[in-house]
Amino acid sequence: MDLTNPVTVKAITRARAALRVARGQWVSDEDDDDDPASEAEQLGADAVAHLDAGRWDEARVCADAALTLAEDNGKDAIWREFALLVEEAAELGRTDVV
Repeated sequence: MDLTNPVTVKAITRARAALRVARGQWVSDEDDDDDPASEAEQLGADAVAHLDAGRWDEARVCADAALTLAEDNGKDAIWREFALLVEEAAELGRTDVV
């Protein structure tokens, strides 16, 4: 697996930037043990970590889960952009695999 392809690297960088934008945009009043906003942020971070490691399917699962949490709480606009960028990066990365 080649994680040095500039197109894939750029796509991962865009997903990482979208996560930075999404963080803090949604703050929940829930306690720390059941805070969907914090859980979405953690899933987002996990998605980017999976992209960095070339685990394309796992990245998409995490991004989709973060988006689902956001949708369930009416906070999906920014997280939808993030999930789409993770999906794009994953697809580009997958096509790099020889």
